[in-house]
Amino acid sequence: MVLFVDEVGCNTSQVGDGHVGGQKKNVPRGTVPKETATTNDHHFPLLGFTAATGEPVMCAIIMEGKSINSDVVTGIDVFAQKVGNETDPDFIQNNTGPGKLYPMGPTCEFKGKQVPCVVAHTESGSITSELLASFLKHMDDLKLFPRDDPSVKPFLLLDGHGSRFELPFLSYVNDESHPWVVCIGVPYGTSYWQVDDSTEQNGSYKMAITKAKTELVLKKQRCCWGNARVETYEIVIVVNAAWEKSFARVKQNKKAIAARGWHPLTRNLLDHPEIAETKENDKENEENIRQESSQDTATTVASTLNFGTGFANRVMVDILQNIDRENV
Repeated sequence: MVLFVDEVGCNTSQVGDGHVGGQKKNVPRGTVPKETATTNDHHFPLLGFTAATGEPVMCAIIMEGKSINSDVVTGIDVFAQKVGNETDPDFIQNNTGPGKLYPMGPTCEFKGKQVPCVVAHTESGSITSELLASFLKHMDDLKLFPRDDPSVKPFLLLDGHGSRFELPFLSYVNDESHPWVVCIGVPYGTSYWQVDDSTEQNGSYKMAITKAKTELVLKKQRCCWGNARVETYEIVIVVNAAWEKSFARVKQNKKAIAARGWHPLTRNLLDHPEIAETKENDKENEENIRQESSQDTATTVASTLNFGTGFANRVMVDILQNIDRENV
């Protein structure tokens, strides 16, 4: 089983969010359209694990902070209709799921198993070696990959981020009880080979989550909320909306994977215009090699002759003394 993953950064703040194409604003003639933007800053990278078949395997969200509250994990949709009373024994169960009070993060179905969203946290809000290892452990605990045959191991393609080379992650993937094959892609070229950097995933996710944040804030403003913004307990809500329009689309995932030559396994990347420009002319290379070889051969033969002493020296001296320099 081949998997792809990379971090996609996002923030609750709307400052710096790009413009989503196709949107129109009603403003007086000659006026530049402007929107209010929330500035509360909370970083939350997302990792979308995707199989080479195009199926989404697992969603992982990293929250920024020293700790994490339960409402951030479950999410709270303040616009959802509450079912029952909070004292009911089945209140949590009846109010948990998509479109409900506690929506939770995106859940994937892979190999007939439900894979819930993993919500973790670090002080910086960035991926660490320990977190990356825990994400793999979460999938192993769900037994998503067959472990009967020791020669068959899950394969994970990653970029060269430092977390991939630290001991916690390396120890986990090399553990004999659950080995992984991990490949680090070439640096300075991730935009070419990395599936998560594609417009089908990264690009679509960025546009969708920008739209989801705008719609949520606008909904609050229309309800006359003061200081309308995206709260930390609403992160999973906007992620759910963006996930369905990016990483969850199997057909688009297959397109991104095939374009990069991963499945089916081809050399499509060599046809990329920017990479094709770096191709050197084969005939010129052969000619240059032939000339260099000829020069090296001539230099090598001359260097083996000894004109400094002995009979060869006397002959060379006679030649140089009797040569007709005017006709040379």
